[in-house]
Amino acid sequence: APLKPAPSDANHPARTTSEGPAKAGPRARSAPRCATLDDGAAGAAGGIGDHSAIEGGFDEAKTAIDELNKKQPNFQKAYNLSKPIVHKAKKGGHACGEAAFLLSGIGLGDLTQDTRKDYESLLLRFPLHRVDIKTKAVLLFVGAELESEFGDFPLTAKDNAERFLEVPGVDRDFATWAAKCNSIVKKVPEQDATGRHRQPRAQAKTESDAWEEYKANVPGKERELLPAVMDDLMGMIGLESVKRQFRGELERIKLGIEQGVSAESSIYNARFDGNPGVGKTTVARLYSKFLVQLRILPEKAELLETSGPKLASGGLPELEDLLKKGKKVGGAAIFVDEAYALNPKEDKNGRQVLDFILPHAEKLKGQYGRVVFVFAGYGKHMDKLFEHNEGLPSRFPTKFVFEDYSDEELERIFHGHLANPNGIKPSESKGSRDKVPKPSPLSRVRPSPTPAGFPSPTRGGFSSRFGGRMGYPQYGMPDVPQDGHEERDEWGHKWTYDADTFTWKGDFGNECGFGPGDSTHPLGGNDNPILSTGSDGEGGNALPYEFDRTRKVWHVASDPDNVATGYPGEPPLEPTSSAFILSDPKWGRIAVRRLGRMRGKVGFGNARAVKNMFDEARRRQAERITSERMEGKRPNILELRRDDVLGPRADAGKLESCEALRELEAMEGLGEVKRSVRSLLDLVVKNAEREEREERLLDVMLNRVFLGNPGTGKTTVAKLYGRILCDFGLLSKGDVIIKNPSDFKGDVLGSSERNTREILKAAEGCVLVIDEAYSLNPNTNGTAVGSKDPYLSAVIDTIVECVQAVPGDDRVVVLCGYRKEMEAMVKDANPGLARRFQLDSAFEFEDYDDSSLVRILRAKAERAGLPVDLDTAVCAVQTLEKARSQGNFGNAGAVENLLCKAKLAMVEAGRSRLERGDFCA
Repeated sequence: APLKPAPSDANHPARTTSEGPAKAGPRARSAPRCATLDDGAAGAAGGIGDHSAIEGGFDEAKTAIDELNKKQPNFQKAYNLSKPIVHKAKKGGHACGEAAFLLSGIGLGDLTQDTRKDYESLLLRFPLHRVDIKTKAVLLFVGAELESEFGDFPLTAKDNAERFLEVPGVDRDFATWAAKCNSIVKKVPEQDATGRHRQPRAQAKTESDAWEEYKANVPGKERELLPAVMDDLMGMIGLESVKRQFRGELERIKLGIEQGVSAESSIYNARFDGNPGVGKTTVARLYSKFLVQLRILPEKAELLETSGPKLASGGLPELEDLLKKGKKVGGAAIFVDEAYALNPKEDKNGRQVLDFILPHAEKLKGQYGRVVFVFAGYGKHMDKLFEHNEGLPSRFPTKFVFEDYSDEELERIFHGHLANPNGIKPSESKGSRDKVPKPSPLSRVRPSPTPAGFPSPTRGGFSSRFGGRMGYPQYGMPDVPQDGHEERDEWGHKWTYDADTFTWKGDFGNECGFGPGDSTHPLGGNDNPILSTGSDGEGGNALPYEFDRTRKVWHVASDPDNVATGYPGEPPLEPTSSAFILSDPKWGRIAVRRLGRMRGKVGFGNARAVKNMFDEARRRQAERITSERMEGKRPNILELRRDDVLGPRADAGKLESCEALRELEAMEGLGEVKRSVRSLLDLVVKNAEREEREERLLDVMLNRVFLGNPGTGKTTVAKLYGRILCDFGLLSKGDVIIKNPSDFKGDVLGSSERNTREILKAAEGCVLVIDEAYSLNPNTNGTAVGSKDPYLSAVIDTIVECVQAVPGDDRVVVLCGYRKEMEAMVKDANPGLARRFQLDSAFEFEDYDDSSLVRILRAKAERAGLPVDLDTAVCAVQTLEKARSQGNFGNAGAVENLLCKAKLAMVEAGRSRLERGDFCA
């Protein structure tokens, strides 16, 4: 196939010679088109010029290229094959080796804007019109693959693919690549009405975007009448459905005004459903201002805040005080948080308050002026509240549902705390949409931009007639500044070019090679460090300093832990900002994913949970920094590291160092339990490794059923279980709380739910052990389905509701009991119980055999200061044989009772030592 001629471009005129412009004629050839950053591959792909072709090293890179040209390439293998070629390349670089390296990186998922910059740098050094034919094909395919994978410039991808297919021999030498380029060419981008190709949208349009479009279509004078509070709402993180409803309310109210419908004919009471920390109170304040700015409420009306518990405690006088306060300015918006606490079925005051509100909520204007009520709380609890009176839902026609924040939104809130630890508002949180891109594969080995075969620029090679900035423009090379040229870096420091030394001189005696404005070699990068005597201002040997854009710190190039206190060479100053940084952004992502696994659970804290997570990270950081300072180190006090954010690492070494695990292993018997705990911890360690690779976690159930007779060590193991989970970072406290069924059961309707919620709330971060849990079975006969105890049913239903058994839940519940009774309860009580407490993964506590009981007896006696010989202990244990045969044997408890009786016999006999007769009389 013939090569396409170079397109004409006014910016690239034909070359001139000392005799003037090149003459046109049958033998005249067009000037070669040079590669430019603006044109990329497509612009550089014009015809071959007069210069001899530059060898791109195809033969040296052929093995890697052949691997990449397979139908199912091994990108890791190609990466390993091409990497040595790039490292060993001469100063000018290696076209095919670097191209294979780039393709390997793209295949391995390393696709960022830096990848595109690396490709553009490659074209600058190896223009397509100057390289050999096979190198040209390789470079064109990289361009087609790059733009196709990015998805930003499908037309550029198509153009590169077409030019690749025009290179002679590609069907033979690059069959797989040719097939891929044919598929790219066949993809015709969507066209608009004018026939122009549309670029795909980068992101879905948000409600904030829709609001900006809405405002843009409103005439100027009318735009001034739009409620300004809408901009505050649109600036908040998330809440897409709430924002959409606000816009719908605005349109309804505006249209009503146009139609001449009185504002007083509508009801504006609202119901806010959602978990804590999703901005219900903030939005309620905005809703009040929204109604004021639309003149639904009086100009001086405010949001008067109260809560369900407060109204239930204070009764009608509490509410009337608020209404009278609002009446003084013509009305108010009354916000009742946790409105479900009014609980009219159980609380007399709550019932009176609701009955009082009903007639006043029928219309906007009444005896207290214009009043709007806003009730807020959890969705399910609010549903129960609104069942109190069939007229209540009709008086609150607008229902705003506040969804839990997504992981991305939680991460933006977390970054808001990092940027402003003194406190943020949802509307002030700066998101983390602009992530620090991953470095491309070439970022550590990017060669010099000087084209192969061309000399480095020297001062004598330039002239002032080129405007003071000169390079190799005919080859698309960067310009070289004139002596004394000044620029400032992104930190505001001045740099001056010194043509005598070909270096840039900066503030504080610093130096660098490429200057502050070189986009290919950014200041502080590994190939453009700042040479400085250090940031302590004390002089000494100059060291190269690089800027870590992830951690936002300067450090010595060869030692990332050797962090400067500020800008290299700058005297230390008191920090003007208290913004925190993460040593690696992925720690924040992992922490947020842990929180996100609790999404959908009643009581999930959302933004509040993020704040607690941030505070806990600072607490761990304080412990670490204190320790490091005692060791003489100078840690960065604003840097949060992995263990600060995520807690202790659960790795294989933890299995050997965990003291609680060693104590469990040392316990008598319990072989099956020990194996179960070990298997669980192996899975926990594997999950920790997957988590740090940001892979999906395997399901791990921490809530357990402990099955066994009394005295088999269930309570002791539960305590060790809590400490083990705490050591592995799965629980924040690790304490053990032991409760019996009677602690949960109430004596009036609603009290069982309240008791259960209070116990579960107090057990956060701990192991909650419910002993003899089978007694919670609501079936009155305990084993079969029949009439049910409503109080026990309420306990079980609340446990099922609150115990979600999802990774990241900072609470473990252990149900203890006998197998037969526990199986009956799990089967009959509530279907959700079996999913949360799986009997097939229960810890089985078997009865101790006689040998174990002998050892237990002797150990207990030894601890009491009354040693027992082996024969006496064997005789004593034999007396327990009858008790063992009767079922529900007490095991270690039976041994304890036996030892107590022996002590009494010893005392009655007036002896100070235990004898055989004390046990075997």
